[in-house]
Amino acid sequence: KKYLDETNTRFHPIITDLKRFSQPIVRYELNDIIHELKDCSCGLKTTAIAKIEGRSDDMLLFENIDGLPVKIYPDFFRRAIILSNESIDDYLLVQRSNLVIELYINGNQDLFESAKNGIETLLQDYSIVGIEINRIKNPPHKKGDKLRRIRYETN
Repeated sequence: KKYLDETNTRFHPIITDLKRFSQPIVRYELNDIIHELKDCSCGLKTTAIAKIEGRSDDMLLFENIDGLPVKIYPDFFRRAIILSNESIDDYLLVQRSNLVIELYINGNQDLFESAKNGIETLLQDYSIVGIEINRIKNPPHKKGDKLRRIRYETN
């Protein structure tokens, strides 16, 4: 485990797999952010996972109203979008700068507005204001690439 905070609850897992025949994996650090469950009632000594926040390379970065940096993990945006309207089944969110987000929603303007409201509520929970959320009509996804629905692509 590579802990990411002083409370030793969030970490990147470091894995080793010597059973692979073609190429063993030794001390490979994943960029998943995992919350460790410290007191599992099952009594086992293995690591218990409370939740997975997403991948650290897709964290979105903002400044709150006090000018302090705020990192928000992809999973929070996924939930904000999906829970905003049960009809949303295809979406893509890309952060282009600290003040601009591009949002693709497959569907009508009402679905976009629902998702936009969900994102704005999430940002307000972190005291982040003034973010422009622009609708894009076509998803910026290239055929053959891995589909990452939440992306951080600033210059």
